[in-house]
Amino acid sequence: MSEASSRRIDTPQTDDDLFPTTLEIWLNGIRVFEQLLPNHPHDARGTLTYLRRGKGGYGYLAHVTIEGDMLRQIAEAVQNGRITLRLQVPATSLAQNGLQIYGAEVGRYPVCPTVVIEW
Repeated sequence: MSEASSRRIDTPQTDDDLFPTTLEIWLNGIRVFEQLLPNHPHDARGTLTYLRRGKGGYGYLAHVTIEGDMLRQIAEAVQNGRITLRLQVPATSLAQNGLQIYGAEVGRYPVCPTVVIEW
């Protein structure tokens, strides 16, 4: 789970002017998620960002459930007891407008990028 948006240098209030980007999530080198993020919004929903003297930027909550063979592949790819989480914009995507990852103290949702394992 992670909150993410595209990344703009300017900070316009949310409107119909979209600025999309593509988010990929990888665990231990295995792609587990891809989503088009439509914008880099800024408005009252970015309350946590306002509290940190930002301009109300926030993102979209990405959530994925992994089961079966893919979960086994990820477990087999663990190295030195560590899981590697990678969030990126794929080089082959048509929508490449940067990537903003939000943490527990900025954005809309008070969560850091998180991996929950139930085995």
